[in-house]
Amino acid sequence: VVHSGVDLSRFENVCGHYFYDELKIDKNDNVVGVVASLAPHKDLKNFLQAAAIIKIKLPNTKFLIVGEGKLKSDLMQFTDKFKISDSVIFTGFRTDVPQLLSIFDVFVLSSYLEGLCTSVIDAMASGISIVATNVGGVGELVSDGVNGFLVPPRNPEAIAEKVIKILTDRNLQQKFSQNCKIKAKNFSKEKMVEGTEKVYSELS
Repeated sequence: VVHSGVDLSRFENVCGHYFYDELKIDKNDNVVGVVASLAPHKDLKNFLQAAAIIKIKLPNTKFLIVGEGKLKSDLMQFTDKFKISDSVIFTGFRTDVPQLLSIFDVFVLSSYLEGLCTSVIDAMASGISIVATNVGGVGELVSDGVNGFLVPPRNPEAIAEKVIKILTDRNLQQKFSQNCKIKAKNFSKEKMVEGTEKVYSELS
């Protein structure tokens, strides 16, 4: 198996402080977010249901949805239904994702179907604690209790529980952050090239 790799240098020495003003986020707020196409398999309603639960316990939390897609209007209506529209920010498509990730406290993957999911690798490279559904190849990226938590798909209560656990335990958050950066090194573009070359050489 040759895993997908990303350019880890894109996530070094970045600063996203301008987002606090642009998105009207208080620097003392918790920031929980997803980076995903707004498509059915990403199950962002699952994320929003979790957000509604988290907001009850930790009202000073902002939820960011980074990306575009055909479900945007439906998801915005969903935030109204759960009375969390004042806490959810749809950023749309962004080219400055590394900078935006730098203000995240927790990255969430709420999908019911995935491959390896390079957005999780991006979050790892940024040193963000992760709560992800245990689908597809995600378990190869997130080691439960080591650099984040794995939860069952379509279970917003489980997502909320683990996000709250991270946000209320700074030591755990720091541990996950450090371990994410370490593990991300296994998914660099250099590792991908090296693995691909190895396969070619074995076949020749």
